[in-house]
Amino acid sequence: MARWKSRRRAKVQDQVDGYEPKAPAPVDSWTQPEVLDELATRAPSSGDARWDQANLDGFRNELTGIGTWEKDKALGGRRGGMSFELNFISQVAAESRWRGSDLGARLIETIPDEMTREGWDVQVQPSDEDDEADEKEDAFPRAGAAAPPPPVAAAPMPEKHPGEIDVDDAGIECAEAVDAKLEELDALQVFWEALCYERAYGGAAILVGADDGTEDLTKPLDEDRIEDVKHITAFYGGWDGEMVAWSWYRDVADANYGKPEMYMLRNLGVPIAKIPAPGERVVNNVLPPMSGPNGSYGPLITWVHESRLLVFPGVAASRRARVQMRGWGDSLFTRVDQVLQQYDQTWAGVANLMTDFAQGILKIKNLAQNLMANNKAGTGVVRNRGTALNMGRSIAGLMMIDAEEDFKREMASLSGLPEVLQQFALRLAAAAGMPVSLLMGQAPAGLNATGDSEIRWFYDRVASWQRKRMLPQLKRLVGLILKSKQGPTEGVEPARWSIVNRPLYQMSASEKADRYLKVAQADAVYLTNSVVTAEEVAATRFAGSEYNDGPITVDFEGRAEMAAQDEADKAAAEKAQAAQVQLAQKQQAELHAAKVEATKNPPAAAPEAAATEEPPEKKVAAE
Repeated sequence: MARWKSRRRAKVQDQVDGYEPKAPAPVDSWTQPEVLDELATRAPSSGDARWDQANLDGFRNELTGIGTWEKDKALGGRRGGMSFELNFISQVAAESRWRGSDLGARLIETIPDEMTREGWDVQVQPSDEDDEADEKEDAFPRAGAAAPPPPVAAAPMPEKHPGEIDVDDAGIECAEAVDAKLEELDALQVFWEALCYERAYGGAAILVGADDGTEDLTKPLDEDRIEDVKHITAFYGGWDGEMVAWSWYRDVADANYGKPEMYMLRNLGVPIAKIPAPGERVVNNVLPPMSGPNGSYGPLITWVHESRLLVFPGVAASRRARVQMRGWGDSLFTRVDQVLQQYDQTWAGVANLMTDFAQGILKIKNLAQNLMANNKAGTGVVRNRGTALNMGRSIAGLMMIDAEEDFKREMASLSGLPEVLQQFALRLAAAAGMPVSLLMGQAPAGLNATGDSEIRWFYDRVASWQRKRMLPQLKRLVGLILKSKQGPTEGVEPARWSIVNRPLYQMSASEKADRYLKVAQADAVYLTNSVVTAEEVAATRFAGSEYNDGPITVDFEGRAEMAAQDEADKAAAEKAQAAQVQLAQKQQAELHAAKVEATKNPPAAAPEAAATEEPPEKKVAAE
């Protein structure tokens, strides 16, 4: 009676919202009698042709039974061959495989580990209007800040040297502020949890604790009124998970058609009552009230609009399957569970084989007669003989047997067993979609090992998963942070910003040195042929906090300014040269005119002094 009550209580607790997933059909619908009859009517009726002969193009042998669904074991006793049965993995079953199996944990955690291992970089580039000094104090002014004082003198600003590339200090500061906010929210850990939930349970959702002035989570998030993003919390999905879809967008003209509109958040892991603290008084067995908008004991169900969530929908075969799974896809264990069980069973068989690896066999005369029924004396003789043999082995380290007895040890053969285990490991790695070396935690060995290329191929796939599964949700979170009025940009979202995942494959010190040398040689060729300028190379390689070996950033605006300045300098030089030539010609013309004038009108000759002029002495005397 107690067991029946506990089962009923567990069932009621599991069906808190009255939902129970429908079990898959035990048989294939295409094998139903009415379907087969319909197909038989469409088959050729002349001669002795049968339905399977008319519709199946393959080899058939009536004598051996190959190709006939009644006798061929490969067809499994079904028309058309064996069918695949879908096994629903509940939250409890998925969690058991995640927690109870080391390989199950690696299947769930390895890819999220790789996707979040190196993190990401937030890059912010202010718009052209933000760069104008006369419009804003900097790229992102603080709200309510006073206007800058006017300059004391209207001195012109120093002209930027043509070709010089500005280091965007405002963008770097903004990106660092966004990174600090993401660290405050513990975004890396929360995204890792959501990615693990998506693989284990079929989906996950991150609730963004954005303060938009309302406590009603059923209303769409008003992104224009966000004051701050206070927290983010990951919840696991699945048809019986914490977060399940409740209502859907049904307008075909809507871009969100077929997607969940409202989610139901069920409390499946947090105690609904507050536990008294040590020394806290409890009056009349009544717990003290629990602070918060949800009442004294916490909520059982909370409704959340999809705009307040960062949804990781999982993998679903169709829209119908997603509706069946209450908005989510299938768990990874749905596809790999059978392979994982077979792998564990194989290793369990090997473990059992090792216990009987060496079996001792003793031949005793008249053993069958001594063990016959109602022969207690003979049974005692055999038992005493076995005890004596064991005592002899343990004391003297040898076995003493009678001349008519024969003892030997049979060894189990392990030939081919390592190859079988390796093939099972390959099958499990194929089902998980990851390299064997990464799944098993060992480096590849052998002459034909291709570990490096395999790992590079896997990292390419992880980068693709990052772009499709993680990056869109991360961009939306960063966008909400930039729009928040208490955020790093005071609610002014930059016109140009992006998120770049850091590379997963890490080079060694020698590989980095070789890489940098090749980059420097390529830069030298570009500089020699005037493809780029030294300023552009310096700004690209060394302007950031780390060395950048990517493509060189070409400052086309600076080059346009340089070209315009060169044209202006050329025109000014030509003008100055023309002025000098004109001045020289004018001076030469004036000199020539002066010479001609001097030829036409020579200067008058000075009068000669009179020869008879009296000496000064006489002239003075006469006076």
